[in-house]
Amino acid sequence: MRLLALICLVYAFVTCVPGYLALRALGLPRAWSACGAPLLGVSVINLLGTVYSLAGVVCSPASVLAPAVAVPAIVLTAERLAGRKGARGPLAEAHLAKISLVDVLAYLVMGLVAGYFFFVGRLPWADYLIQLSDVPFHLNAIQSFAQSGRFSSLGVSFYLAVQDAAINPVPGAGFYPAGYHALCALVLQMTGVDTGYVVNAANYFFTSLVYPLAMLPLMVALFPDSPRTVHAGALACVSFVAFPWLLLIFGGVYPNLAGFCTIPFPIALFVAFLARDRGRGEAARLIAAFLLSLVGQVLLHPNTVFTAVVILVPFCIALIWRRAHEGRPGRGATPRAALGIAAFMLVVLAGWYAFWRLPAFHGLFEFERGAFTTPFQGLVDIVGLSYSFMGSYDYAIQAPLAAFVIVGAVRCLYSERLRWLPFSYLATCAIVFMGAVMSGGLRNFVCGVWYTDPNRLAAMAVLAAVPLAAFGIEWAFGLLLAGVEHYNAWRAHRTHARVVTVACVVLYAFLTFSNNLILPGSFHSQDEAIQDSGILRNSDDVQEYVMLEQQSPSVHTPFGDFRDHFDRTCQSNVPIALNEQEFLKEVQQVVGPEDLVINNPIDGSYFAYGYTGLRCYYRKIDGFRDLGARPGDSPDDSSETQESFLIRTRLRDIATDEQVREAVAATGARYVLVMSTVNSEGSFIGGRGGYKPESFSGITSITRETPGFTLVLAQGDLALYRIDK
Repeated sequence: MRLLALICLVYAFVTCVPGYLALRALGLPRAWSACGAPLLGVSVINLLGTVYSLAGVVCSPASVLAPAVAVPAIVLTAERLAGRKGARGPLAEAHLAKISLVDVLAYLVMGLVAGYFFFVGRLPWADYLIQLSDVPFHLNAIQSFAQSGRFSSLGVSFYLAVQDAAINPVPGAGFYPAGYHALCALVLQMTGVDTGYVVNAANYFFTSLVYPLAMLPLMVALFPDSPRTVHAGALACVSFVAFPWLLLIFGGVYPNLAGFCTIPFPIALFVAFLARDRGRGEAARLIAAFLLSLVGQVLLHPNTVFTAVVILVPFCIALIWRRAHEGRPGRGATPRAALGIAAFMLVVLAGWYAFWRLPAFHGLFEFERGAFTTPFQGLVDIVGLSYSFMGSYDYAIQAPLAAFVIVGAVRCLYSERLRWLPFSYLATCAIVFMGAVMSGGLRNFVCGVWYTDPNRLAAMAVLAAVPLAAFGIEWAFGLLLAGVEHYNAWRAHRTHARVVTVACVVLYAFLTFSNNLILPGSFHSQDEAIQDSGILRNSDDVQEYVMLEQQSPSVHTPFGDFRDHFDRTCQSNVPIALNEQEFLKEVQQVVGPEDLVINNPIDGSYFAYGYTGLRCYYRKIDGFRDLGARPGDSPDDSSETQESFLIRTRLRDIATDEQVREAVAATGARYVLVMSTVNSEGSFIGGRGGYKPESFSGITSITRETPGFTLVLAQGDLALYRIDK
């Protein structure tokens, strides 16, 4: 795990140094710059990557980091040398709510500790990859970016290197928000480790360092006069199962996870900017910082910007109402405010509709998911913070935390400045509810940008709930502290506030983060197990069944259920098993870095390129022509090359088929990799309909006796063949 920690430090260096300097150059205070530095670093790296790609310049750690650090450093130095640090200077420091060093450390410590216990510490080993449906895409994109030196979201492909583009079996590239992949590729270039380390370190970095730091400015902007609420936010932001922890084991949606982790910072800038009147220079600096942060936000995942819109619409409505009534206490201000609010909502809806109509995002909004619960159950789930119950992962209701959210919401209703917060949370919950119980066009229009996915919708709700939970925790702590002080005053004792605080934190941690429990008296005897299960008394399965029954928890806790889900996910059926991963490392010792290896991707080897860098021919499991197509056909729905079609269907005939020999010669392939398909059909490959062994029969039917191939490596049914010349 030490290597993961070191790689996490590399992520911190490549994002925080340029990001911090950029925000300081724009005039943000030191603490705000530190908290927003990772997102700004992502923006800078991706902007440079796009410019370099268009100019034909190869991205490397030196070519990216040198200007990313030098340019803002020069601007900042020039500002200091010019002495423009006063309030009137164009680069003067913006007036934002103060963030203390203690708060920065508290949020960091809570995030890093929680990330270890809920993610890194639960991994079977440091570079273990949770093999989920989107993971191969991310691995292959990262590897392709790193090998080609192209860090651009324009024209994303798994075959970006020049030698790979020439042999791409299914040519085609397009826009994909690849901010996460560009960052990971830069770190991969710097460290040279397996991509599993790079991805796990990235997820630890975003969930445990970036997210708490991004949430801190938002808490300070919302509660500038309540330090205790800001302190409570350090606990609240890591206390929801639904985010960020559940997204670590769902679908491999890592870029979306990173986007959700960073979005609190732009929201904080937006709220802070409109919280008071600002001079032209200060306003320009904050707007520039906000827009620059949005660049990284969009390139991590665009739906996080829509998350910000949903959260901020009530804030904007409240602001319009308040501004319309300032200095106009009479009734005449109300129609003016109502008109302004109506115009604002029309603009928001028009923008949402325009995005919905864009052809590039048509498939996103048409992503179909059925309703998965009843309206009443959906309401219960939302109130209990188990947003995605029956939709994906179910876990026990977070009762104490739910109570804190409700208390915080009620308290906000009594504050004119914070009254919009409960309505933001209500808006996110309404979208969660719609995604759970509805189907059809309206649901797709509203929820489609999040793929109508209950887990991503739940993440949005959590982001709106964190400030409410912190406000509720602060109230409960204040009530408890006042009770202790009153008791001690009655006993003529001194109250040690720090001791009370530590005790409250320990109690909160026990109630929130504890494991599932097995209460005494809940065990099943062997006779009960046999009677309940119907297993024959002399069966070999009796003892195993009894052990499982006795280990079943009698009291479920939210994080106890999450830990069980995490462990089951790590043990689930995977397309590339541990012995296959070890075999791939042996293959790497034989195959040169430039040698092309023909493979059957559905046997799990479409992980191989992204995970190890092995130059595999097939790096995806879809996009191929129908087997019924004639050799000269090129259907509109597939751009597969003729060489690919011949290789995957007739490679075994290379010794006797001239067309196959020419196809292989055109690619320059030297080896054939054959792995096991035992796990593939039962994994997500089969679940997504991608398991079609007949599509690669020309590869899978190769044996040691097949003419034209020489066995180089073998391990059980795993084999590496050299193609005879």
